[in-house]
Amino acid sequence: MNRSREAISTIKGYYFQFDHFILQLLQLKTDDESVQIEGIEDVDIITPDETKAIQCKYYDKVKCIPSVVGKAIRPMLLHFVEHRKDAVHYRYNLFAHYSSGCESIQFPLTVDYVKQHFLTYVKHGKKHEIHVEKNLSDSDLGSFLERINLRLNADTYEEQIEKIVNQLQKFIPCDEYEARYFYYTNALSFVKRVAVEKNSSSRKVSKKRFIEEICMKQRLFDKWYIEHVGFEKFYKDTRRKFFTKLNVPCVNRIFLIECDAAIKDAQLAELLIKISENWSKLSKREIESESFCPYVHLYGLSAIRLAKVKEMLLQNGIHIWDGYEFKDAMFSLSSLTRQVSYHIGVRLKLINEFSQIAAVFDACTGKKIVFQFYLKKPFYENSVAVNKSFLVQSTIDVNQII
Repeated sequence: MNRSREAISTIKGYYFQFDHFILQLLQLKTDDESVQIEGIEDVDIITPDETKAIQCKYYDKVKCIPSVVGKAIRPMLLHFVEHRKDAVHYRYNLFAHYSSGCESIQFPLTVDYVKQHFLTYVKHGKKHEIHVEKNLSDSDLGSFLERINLRLNADTYEEQIEKIVNQLQKFIPCDEYEARYFYYTNALSFVKRVAVEKNSSSRKVSKKRFIEEICMKQRLFDKWYIEHVGFEKFYKDTRRKFFTKLNVPCVNRIFLIECDAAIKDAQLAELLIKISENWSKLSKREIESESFCPYVHLYGLSAIRLAKVKEMLLQNGIHIWDGYEFKDAMFSLSSLTRQVSYHIGVRLKLINEFSQIAAVFDACTGKKIVFQFYLKKPFYENSVAVNKSFLVQSTIDVNQII
């Protein structure tokens, strides 16, 4: 396996564990029950009666053979040995997915089979027998086997995600797109933060807290997950969800687009023309009060480049307002936010400065929607607006969404 494939498999393994943590939280019976990540094992389900310690393994390129399974079981046995007096409070689980070979493991497990195939191994040329080294009797091992469960044909990475998406729709009033791209990626972001907490109690999360955290207003996309799904599919799903309405209602739409160095001025002008054409209503038949055109801010674009883009818009017959009535004039909020109409001919409103966005937003009456397209992390937040934020690989990709 080459380095890139090894890296992908490693990342998948971590995400498989995160996903299992999320799924176990969603499947808890009560809001007060908890799940801990990186506790006794990768995932611990904690109830008043017992703790279920789950070791998660994702080996999509590795066959299931006794030596591989034994390596996962031995740490659980050591925990059992250390807590024999309280063993009644613990159950151990191996939740694993392998490429093939699950039939190589003999079920039901017997003490002799476990000793021979799981607890005996060679490391650095030296043979080890854990049951002998820990002075464990057959009775001890029998008690351990009563408290362990092996699921060696666990769901695939993709199947587990689909279960999470379905569960999220049960607990949160949302559709499939929102569950997959908003709440699931919020959940991933939350779990990754929790997993690195040094204090074990901070890695313990109740179902109630988890739902509250992933329902926060600021929704984040997990880039690795989107890359795994495929940006093209994500863009297509996003366009279908938010940008395919035939009858565009009269709403104040503010498009915030982060600009990378790769996009050319002509491409930006074409993008703004597309936004103007798709999200304006300025026909002769429209009542003036119901006419509208979108606002756009090009985040990170220099003033020199912005001026060139404006010039290209005018050359293409796209008349704009930007809040400046004449050369060297002061910015006029009322000039930018006044009513448009077919006869005026203005088809786009440009917000030159990032600092002007809040004032424009406050001056707009009626419903307001902010569409934010960012490259790494969101750069604008408004607690009042209907704020839709979307991760893009490059600025030119906004074309694939709108």
